Amino acid sequence: MKKICEHCEDEFEASRRDAKYCSTTCKNAAHRLAKTQAKAQPVEPVEAPQIHAIPQAPQPIQTSHAHSWEKYEIDKLTIALNKETSKREKLEDEHKELKTKYDDLKIELKTKDKEHALKELQKDIENQNSLAGIINTVGSNEGIMTTLLGALTNNIGGNSATNQLAGVPQQNQAADQYSQAFLGWFAPLDNGTKQIVWGLIETLSSLPNMAEVITQIDQNIKSQLDNETT
Repeated sequence: MKKICEHCEDEFEASRRDAKYCSTTCKNAAHRLAKTQAKAQPVEPVEAPQIHAIPQAPQPIQTSHAHSWEKYEIDKLTIALNKETSKREKLEDEHKELKTKYDDLKIELKTKDKEHALKELQKDIENQNSLAGIINTVGSNEGIMTTLLGALTNNIGGNSATNQLAGVPQQNQAADQYSQAFLGWFAPLDNGTKQIVWGLIETLSSLPNMAEVITQIDQNIKSQLDNETT
């Protein structure tokens, strides 16, 4: 149930019906306040009954009442100051708690960002390794490289190799030797490798100067093979 703290007057969620204070800090401050107020109450001097007697010399003015009143006012200010100090301490505690939660959330977010970046890096490494394996396999075999270049060349004009790779039935189209040889190398590959090879073919085939690119690749490979034989 919601109640009002009898010390700081803030609303709080009470677990018991007879709860008076929102925290131990307010409870202790209220007890100190009560003791201070009890000591600060001014004591009214008891006037003695007037007795008509022989006049005497003037007596000095009593100042004890004035001193008591000043002490009472000072105690009131002290109580108010203690009350404000209690509120400030409570706010400081809440601020520390919120800052701790904020720092914990920042650490958690940084950890999640690092985990995500690590997963993306692992994917990139796997893709790089797969592509590197294909390049090494193709580049180390002149026959496979020749069939790949031939398939790419035919693919520029919508050839039989593209149709066969895509599963399109042949309609009176004679698959040339390059397409058949490439399909013979392509067919036993696993699905992941096939997707990478097929993506490479589609990317290269979409270039406007694909014929020049293939010619240059072919020349570089033949030049490299000639250097190795010599």
